[in-house]
Formats: sequence, structure tokens, C-alpha cells
Amino acid sequence: MPKGWVEKERVRQGSENPFIDNKEISQYGKLVTWSEVKAKTGLTKDEQISVALGTYYVGVYQSSVRQDLLARLQYSIGKDIIYPYEDSLPILLLPPFLAMLQEVGCTKAYYSQLNLKRGTIDLNDYSDEELVSLCEQPATLIGDNGALGLTCHFDSPFSLLFSTHASLEKWINHSSIEGFQCDKKTKLTWDLEALGIK
Repeated sequence: MPKGWVEKERVRQGSENPFIDNKEISQYGKLVTWSEVKAKTGLTKDEQISVALGTYYVGVYQSSVRQDLLARLQYSIGKDIIYPYEDSLPILLLPPFLAMLQEVGCTKAYYSQLNLKRGTIDLNDYSDEELVSLCEQPATLIGDNGALGLTCHFDSPFSLLFSTHASLEKWINHSSIEGFQCDKKTKLTWDLEALGIK
């Protein structure tokens, strides 16, 4: 968010942890990549960022809480960074994802939300309100040709991009979408195992 935004909201809302809604984030926010976070914090591994965020959200598992990583993250990145909201798609990730869908020939995206709400988004004519609505609860978005999809995970700030393409290298880390490719051997606890946390 712009410099001083969160502090202004703290005062306005009278809360140490003000709620910044997705409409404001989409209007004024800027996507911050893990590469930028690593540069600001001095952390060198994606696993460290992942465990720090896991500690922030759910304490990961009692035996693996890494308050040291979380403290370093919070101290280094400043007060105007809004952590991704858990259980929902990040609003700032949707425009680049919808552009990816268009790149693979989609004209529409189908969505399904946890409350069983389903619908279609016209990729050539969608509103900010439609995107905000998609981020109000867990949701899955799939292009009309089935080649790419995006979903979120419970109790996690991470989104999962899935594809019929053998590789997502064309999009991941070359656009504003950052990540790594999973395969059948990738475990849900990939970050904990990489850091030797059990």
C-alpha cells in the first residue's frame, strides 16, 4: 500500500491491526514478490518466507513455529505491506492470471466458490467488483478451455496454479506471478522439510 496508508487506517479504525478491504488493495496496492521480500529481509530461501508466513497465520505446527523468521519478516518489510488474506485468492494476482488465460486462448473463466456460488467472467469485459467478489471466500477459477486454473488453500496465504501444460515456466517468475512447479512428489510440508523442521 502507499507509504503511511496502514498507519492512517489504524488511526481511522482505532485498531492496531486495521482491516484493509480488497477494493482498496486493488485500487492502491502493489504486488510485492517473494524476491523483493527476500532482498528486504536478508532471508535467502523461499522456504524461510513460507514458514514465516505460516507462523504468522496459523503457527504452522506447534513444534515448527519460527517466531525468529516472522520477527525478521515483520521488522524488515515495513508497516504498509498487507499480508495475503488466507482462505481467498489474492486480489492483485487475479489480473495477471486472467491475462494468462487470454494468452492460452480463453475468452471466459468459470468460477466456483465455497458457498456453491458459480458463474462466468468475460475476460474482455470484467469489473473490479467481480474481482473483489471472487476474493471474499475460497474460490477456484478455470479458463474455458480447461488449460489453466487457480485456487486457494484453507488456512494458507498461498494460491495453487494448475495446468494441463507440462511446464508453467513461461508464466511463473517471468510475470508478476511467482512460484515453483509442483509434481506428484511435492509434499504439502515442502517448506518445513527443506528447513529440517519436523
